[in-house]
Amino acid sequence: MAAAALLYPLVAAGVGSLSYLSYPRLPDYGFHSISLEELDILSFITSLGGKLSFKLEGKTEMDNINFMGIDIYESEIDLYYPDWNGYLENIGYLDLAGTGNDKSAVETSSDQIKMPPRSGILLSSTKFVMDKIPPRVYLQMAKDAILSSGAIHGIPATLSIHAKANGAIPLSIQCTCENSLYVKFSWSAPMFVDMRIEKDDCAWNALKPLIWSNMSMLRNNLKDKFIQKSTESYQEEENEP
Repeated sequence: MAAAALLYPLVAAGVGSLSYLSYPRLPDYGFHSISLEELDILSFITSLGGKLSFKLEGKTEMDNINFMGIDIYESEIDLYYPDWNGYLENIGYLDLAGTGNDKSAVETSSDQIKMPPRSGILLSSTKFVMDKIPPRVYLQMAKDAILSSGAIHGIPATLSIHAKANGAIPLSIQCTCENSLYVKFSWSAPMFVDMRIEKDDCAWNALKPLIWSNMSMLRNNLKDKFIQKSTESYQEEENEP
């Protein structure tokens, strides 16, 4: 009886947290102060078709709008953009490094990002790794940026995340988000270009409590399904009379 009395509060707290996880809200995020860190000129010259490979570095702001804490232990964030034929392609990924300054004096480390309830953090180093982007993609992106006066909306991303809710409950998370890219010229910005990315909207693909699935499988399955669905949707639109 005594053991049961001690276990009851823990079980009740866990059940309460799991019930809340049915409708959690993804943290708001934004990337800013983006600058060029590395441009692979050799790859551009030697690759077939003039493919671009480069790295950008910026800062990440995240606001946890939930009433529970979320600790991110591992994340894979892939970015996509349509080519000039309208087909979506994977153009690179974001590497969140949980080091540096933060808005609420919350401890962060290289392998864990802590987000207390109803609070925000600032990560001082986020890497944007763009690998072998073909001309049909980056020329289309440049065209869209010019025609839209530097504001490109609806840039998709897939997110696969290992996290813990309230520091205790393991979660495997899969979701897709749409983002906006803003580009403008500024004399005070690095290389005179000010870039920022902001989250517009996200949708859940899967949420598995009490388990951390294999991250490579999570990421690759989500990427394949997302590109396949996008291709099928585009082909259906093209075939409509």
